Amino acid sequence: MTRETDKKNKKETEGGLGKPSQGSRSTRSAAPSKARHVGAILKDKRLEKKISLGDVVSDLRIQKDYITAIEASSYSDLPALTYACGFVKSYAMYLGFDGNEIVAKFKREAESLQVAPKDLPVPPILKIEDAVPTGKILGFSLLVLVVIYTLWSIFSTPSNVEMDEALALDEPVAELPDPGEVDAESGGNLGVSLSDRAEKTLSKVEQGLAVPVVIYAENDSWIEISDYQSKVLMSRILKEGEAYSLPNQTGLKLATGNAGEIEIRVGAKAIPKIGGVGVVKRNISIDKLIKDNL
Repeated sequence: MTRETDKKNKKETEGGLGKPSQGSRSTRSAAPSKARHVGAILKDKRLEKKISLGDVVSDLRIQKDYITAIEASSYSDLPALTYACGFVKSYAMYLGFDGNEIVAKFKREAESLQVAPKDLPVPPILKIEDAVPTGKILGFSLLVLVVIYTLWSIFSTPSNVEMDEALALDEPVAELPDPGEVDAESGGNLGVSLSDRAEKTLSKVEQGLAVPVVIYAENDSWIEISDYQSKVLMSRILKEGEAYSLPNQTGLKLATGNAGEIEIRVGAKAIPKIGGVGVVKRNISIDKLIKDNL
């Protein structure tokens, strides 16, 4: 009985070391693969959309070193976590991701690696004896001040000849016209003419868009609106079915990360698409869109 039991155990042991059972194969194949880092996800999406690092830096105004560090998951090369999260969120939204979800994943990765924030350079502390000027420096500074004051006294005081010539002038000085007098050439009041000119200039500056412009999102799409001074007025993701009315002012520029999934309406007219699905467009003049589609 004992021999049979030993043979049975030996056979089971050899079978276990030889060919793995079907259950062990299932367990091994079901093991999850290593999760991808946020940087790899963002980099793959950027390459998929064929966007260069230069375009990202220009559009988001984030240093190239920080974008490279995010894509390489080199968290030690990023600034403090608060600033790094802001960079990651802007970059994720720019590529069409949900910024909050990407930031949450980025925080978990940074905390798991326990990365210390990058310290900012601290200027060296000057010693008191180094900060106090020496006697030679004080003497030279005093000499320079004396020379400057002497030259100023010489050239700022007019000569007697110039004063006499000025007093000898007895020609009448031309008087400025009274604003209330009538301008003979224009045939109207001079004060009123200047006022009308100022009102026309102000009216031209305050003139807004000729017709209302509305952007509709056919799918989740990132858009950015900036004014003629490149100041960003709005930058976010429009959700599917959401609409955004542009401010009533001229000189606006449009940028989008998904040109084929937004519809632009000039007044009541839907204009042709400004690009394909997933195509990034920048510096689109709203004034030109209105002019070309009215």
